[in-house]
Amino acid sequence: MALTAATHYLVPVKAGDQYALDGIEDLEATVLEVKRAKNPKLKFIAHCLLCLMGAKAWIK
Repeated sequence: MALTAATHYLVPVKAGDQYALDGIEDLEATVLEVKRAKNPKLKFIAHCLLCLMGAKAWIK
């Protein structure tokens, strides 16, 4: 798992997506377990808010 070797991590979050917010909770639980068991020095950087546009929006 990449988190066991990482020093820091960044979390991309899709804007306006409830599933993305739910996923953050799951990720935080995973990170806490990795920090406890394998990598206590792992540090959070930030949430990176993504605003994705459909393909048609890029063509215009």
